Amino acid sequence: TGMLTLHGDAAACAGPGGAASRHVVISDLHRAAGSMKLDFAHHDSPAAMFAVYDGAAGGAMAEAAAKGLHVRLLPRLAQHRGNWENERLEQVIDESIRQLAGEIGAAGLALAVAVILGGRVALAAS
Repeated sequence: TGMLTLHGDAAACAGPGGAASRHVVISDLHRAAGSMKLDFAHHDSPAAMFAVYDGAAGGAMAEAAAKGLHVRLLPRLAQHRGNWENERLEQVIDESIRQLAGEIGAAGLALAVAVILGGRVALAAS
């Protein structure tokens, strides 16, 4: 069997016109949830999140989104202990993106996110 190795980081790069985009890699959602005092044991491993935030609407908007999506997503993922159907996982990611966009005033927030839970990958973009 193969082994999946993930490494985490966050970075910024300037796009056209100097707009800064951000990306975030959380290679261990179990550890990230633990640091937030959330029980994540009911989710399979590996559990990771990869996200890219477009800074075209402003670097501050991309920065706020990069710092905030996982803070909204992880409590939702930790809360439900039942069977995680793909539709439910996609719904929780969408709800987290909508909440974040509303809170930071970014109705047109452009991002792409991938969440890995065990053998599943859920993708979302706005």
